Amino acid sequence: MKILIDTHTFLWWISNDHQLSETARQLISESMHCVYWSAASSWEVAIKYNLGRLPLPERPEVFIPQELNKNRIDSIPVKDIRHLPPESALQLRSGDAGPGRARG
Repeated sequence: MKILIDTHTFLWWISNDHQLSETARQLISESMHCVYWSAASSWEVAIKYNLGRLPLPERPEVFIPQELNKNRIDSIPVKDIRHLPPESALQLRSGDAGPGRARG
């Protein structure tokens, strides 16, 4: 079976969070299943990290690929440019707080 996991599922999986259902945990762990992660989820993680809303042990560009590899999860690219978020959605606005910056 092919399984596409979202951002929360991935984060709950790698942190062994109790919010991940036992069914999801079982499906992801079974080696007969191919587990996928969308590149769009990488954007979500990067944006939340840069806004200071998602603490990670390392920067997302290091942490996410390591965890995907360690957990045998394949990343699938966004192929249709019509589905890309507007450039402004991927950049921090001057008023947004990132790591180490106070909100204010």
